[in-house]
Amino acid sequence: MDSKALEEKLQAAGKCADEDVSPAEVALWLAALDRPDQDIMPYQAHLDEMARRATGLSEQVDTAQELAEFLTTLMSDGYQYSGDRETYDDFTNANLMDVIDRRLGLPVTLGILYLHAAHAAGAQADGLSFPGHFILRIELQGKTAVIIDPFNGGQVLNAADLRKILQEVDGPSARLTPEVYEPVSGRDVILRLLNNMLSRSLAKGDTAHALVVLTRMTWIAPERAELWYEMARLHIHQSSLHEAAGAFKTCLQLARAQKNWQLATLAAQSLEQIRRRLN
Repeated sequence: MDSKALEEKLQAAGKCADEDVSPAEVALWLAALDRPDQDIMPYQAHLDEMARRATGLSEQVDTAQELAEFLTTLMSDGYQYSGDRETYDDFTNANLMDVIDRRLGLPVTLGILYLHAAHAAGAQADGLSFPGHFILRIELQGKTAVIIDPFNGGQVLNAADLRKILQEVDGPSARLTPEVYEPVSGRDVILRLLNNMLSRSLAKGDTAHALVVLTRMTWIAPERAELWYEMARLHIHQSSLHEAAGAFKTCLQLARAQKNWQLATLAAQSLEQIRRRLN
């Protein structure tokens, strides 16, 4: 599949309703953009096989705990997926094709695969807005849910485990709040994956690659005004003032439509400054 076709698929996903965005499918398209010489079909076949092995499982187990145990058997024991602790910040951990090849990945890339299997199994499965470490909640037929950690082999997490993870991210005074248990959409799962790439690019000072990633984020979530604002700022860093002006203008239009007056004011002020420099 050529890059133009992939771009069109990603932009089409950006126009879908949140519930229609498939994280595994979109993550695979994103991965293929960075590996243009690699045939995407074997990776799609792997996802299809994973789904077949999980299909209908919800009718064979009685609890979410039993389903979590099956996912661990399938993903960790069967496919040998695990978290990459030795080269955590390597970009290969954020590329789903590389993750499938290496059987190693980030919490979010592994989480995307676990979500794919859990949905095929017939479970209600969601990524959570937990900071710093991507985790999943699995619920079966309205029964008690469990929270699992794909990075650690699908380990079921209790409140003490979650508190420990949170305090490692936000400090010893951090406390569990309802917000950290909020489910996120498939679109937001993809944005979290791309944000991992973005932060790594910025940490390395690679503004050009950061702009590539942000562009893809706007394909996936074209209505997110803040993404256009960040893109404009990076264009300024690259001395691309016309491109920055275009991004600020889009941000301004979206922010006004969404009544985000603070962001709209920032975008308007920045746009005026650029116009003065261009005149």
